[in-house]
Amino acid sequence: MNKSNLLRIKGIIETSKNIEQCMESLNLDTYSSFICFYCLLDEGIFSYEPEEDYEFLIKTVFYLQILYQKLSPSKKKLYRQKLQKMRKLYKDYISFVDSYNKEYYKKVFLCLENLLNNKKKVIEEIQSEDNLYELLYEVIFSLKSLEYLDVLIEKIPNIVNSKQDEIPIFLKVLEAYLNDVKMEKVENKNSYYSRVLNKFLHEETFDLTNQMRDIILNNLNDFLSGYKNISKEDLEMIKNIIAHIKKQCAIDNYNIDKSEYVLSKRDLHSLEKFNKMVDKRVFLKEYIITIDDSNSQVLDDGISIFKLENGNILFKVHIADPLAIFPYKSDVIKDAKNRTTTIYKQDEPIQMLPSILGSNKLSLMEDRKRLAKSFCFEYNQESGIVNFYIENTLINVNKRYTYDEVNELYKKGGTNKLESEMFLLYDEIVTYLKKVFQNAKLYEEIKQENIIGHHQKMNSFSENLVSYFMMFTGYMTAKYFSDNKLPFVYRCHQFDPKWQQLLDEYKMLLDSKESKKLLTEIKAMFPKSYYSRENTGHMGLKIPYYSHITSPLRRFADILNMHALNICYFQIPRDKELYKLEQEINLTCSYLNMQSNSIDEYLAKMKVKK
Repeated sequence: MNKSNLLRIKGIIETSKNIEQCMESLNLDTYSSFICFYCLLDEGIFSYEPEEDYEFLIKTVFYLQILYQKLSPSKKKLYRQKLQKMRKLYKDYISFVDSYNKEYYKKVFLCLENLLNNKKKVIEEIQSEDNLYELLYEVIFSLKSLEYLDVLIEKIPNIVNSKQDEIPIFLKVLEAYLNDVKMEKVENKNSYYSRVLNKFLHEETFDLTNQMRDIILNNLNDFLSGYKNISKEDLEMIKNIIAHIKKQCAIDNYNIDKSEYVLSKRDLHSLEKFNKMVDKRVFLKEYIITIDDSNSQVLDDGISIFKLENGNILFKVHIADPLAIFPYKSDVIKDAKNRTTTIYKQDEPIQMLPSILGSNKLSLMEDRKRLAKSFCFEYNQESGIVNFYIENTLINVNKRYTYDEVNELYKKGGTNKLESEMFLLYDEIVTYLKKVFQNAKLYEEIKQENIIGHHQKMNSFSENLVSYFMMFTGYMTAKYFSDNKLPFVYRCHQFDPKWQQLLDEYKMLLDSKESKKLLTEIKAMFPKSYYSRENTGHMGLKIPYYSHITSPLRRFADILNMHALNICYFQIPRDKELYKLEQEINLTCSYLNMQSNSIDEYLAKMKVKK
């Protein structure tokens, strides 16, 4: 590369605000730009003037790393070792720079902050392990700015887990803090490094490997044994770190994965099938609504209702269909199987599916076309349900209601003719379903008491509407599979028949002042429901069959039952397929039941609600 070209490119790099502007000025594509930056460093790293070219070198390496992440896997493999050698030379070469050159690092950080705020694509592409580690290292140890650290963690939460050569930056900060304690430089309450450690420990994404946890715990215990003259504040800080790491170990023992699954290329390719699937589905043009809490993000069920020409009422439950897009053996479904369910904590839920799916692409959002399975029930006032069938559909939710909104509209009789007729029909069906599930109120009350620790009334119109519609869907689907002797995941519940008399007595007292106390007593002897391929009925609901199928965005059992539907309902299954499905259900039921107990223990230990 001749001198004139070198000067021209240097000028472009130094004046560019970001990599896109730089590439545009160079008029080069990604790979050509990468080669250009690589040659600049490879040929000239020893010819640059240290003081004059320092900022140029930093910026060139930064751009080179961004471009490297954009290369194809084959080209990355070709240049990986070369870049590692170059990185070492580069670090050695600029090591003369005064580590207190804060003004420069401020410029670098502000430049990156601008990228983070305005270039979301760039964020995803610069998150290589080394790049993030170096950036965080400079912010913590050179800039020593808690304000910058806050912004960086807010923009890239997972940066707190950055490591180099398998050593997490958390360990480096801990070593710096312990060194301050040994040197008695500052008290803990004013210690910079103790505040950095607290930021790491309180970040939801912060995690360490089991090996690193053991190393840190041993180091801290050795430190406490070797240094007796530790201030009260420092002693409390060290004990807090030990307690936090032990708590993480306890969480891991329950196999709770708190991280969010990142869609693979194969998963992203599956998402692209949506438009193709749309043409193959029956598009329902009826008025569909969802009813959820105002803060709900995952909407996996909707309902609709209308009168047929024969005078019967047709009501439907529409359920989000993740398997319409992602095959049962896909990576995202396998990950959901490992998690088994969404865990509802006090602060924020641990979602079974990544938020881009559960809260967006698959969620039954208002005015969005969504692939669904529609469970259809034709009701006759004299005969009850006269027809039941399931369809693969394309739906569009017309209106999202909250429970309170529905209750208010129900009291007023609706605000227009459509709502008035709709609520009258829903009221008639709810009255019918109450007779089907005459014992459901007692069971739901006990279950709620058992799960969240306080009495929750479930007798408002909107709550009954959603609860009974979903239970009825689970009941009728389980009945179909049981009647046809097909493999399925049943939700079973059994208890000693002699308890029935006690339950009936408690049922009569549910509305009294003693109801909470009675429920607290009864929950101790009321057994948990469980999943099984063998149907044994659901005594809590007083029905011979029951299943979970209405929450596939939050429970894996529902996904597995949708898989069973695809095999056994929407096609004629072969013996080989039935055998494989039976094996899959048997193994998965055992895992779901085991993991359910593990999650209950985890939530009890963490003192959070399920």
